[in-house]
Amino acid sequence: MTVRNLVQRVIPVLAVAAVLAVSFVVSPGRIQNAAAACSYGYLGTGPTVTGVFWAAGPTIGGTGITISGCGFTGATSVKFGTSSAAFTVVSDSTIKATSPAHAAGVVDITVATAVPFSTSATNPSDLYRYTSAGWCAQFNMSRVPTHWVKGQTQKFYVYVLNCGLNTWPALPYYRVDINVHFTTKRGSGFNTQSSWLNQTYHNLSKNQGPNSVVAIAITLKPTFRGTVFLEAEMIKLHQFWFGRYLYRPPQFAAVVVSVT
Repeated sequence: MTVRNLVQRVIPVLAVAAVLAVSFVVSPGRIQNAAAACSYGYLGTGPTVTGVFWAAGPTIGGTGITISGCGFTGATSVKFGTSSAAFTVVSDSTIKATSPAHAAGVVDITVATAVPFSTSATNPSDLYRYTSAGWCAQFNMSRVPTHWVKGQTQKFYVYVLNCGLNTWPALPYYRVDINVHFTTKRGSGFNTQSSWLNQTYHNLSKNQGPNSVVAIAITLKPTFRGTVFLEAEMIKLHQFWFGRYLYRPPQFAAVVVSVT
């Protein structure tokens, strides 16, 4: 068999293999979903916002926000409702913005570009909530381990934003603490504490003003086996759960974990 004949036989086989490999990695549904969410930014018809984090902050503004989406290259403005925000375009899919002051309520975040001249359409993914509450917390639980072993301690970090108007005191008796617990039922602790399996309290290292984000190191050991929620929420110690006085945004966050 000549080299030319061998190449002619092998190339079609490799091509089929490549197509099959791609089909296992990316399903048609995922391609369609991605295209539906972000095709506009890449087809030259304008930006699209697909996510906002953090998704709430105090009415005084000043909260650092990450906006996700596509078609952000050349952005000329970012607005929270009708109020313009300071922003930086990190990439075609990411913008860093600072929330402007605004009255309490829910607004859409929109991104505008000059070429092509277009403003992102409003949708449920671009909502941002302004709160006038004194006590408000949001959580980033991305560092929480989801696999545990009974009797083994793990250490991890929970990131918390002070989205209220009051400064959280680290001392003394009426300080703000974080409570992290395994639970069979999600919800604010003042009405779900009976579902907790075990818990831990952690103090703040220092006072935390509005818009500050604190990384809190958590150590916890499960005493059971099963699939449950690992939940975090803030407490004004000896006084109240944040969730008792403000629910929106939810004053707790949880991830599903398995304990073997």
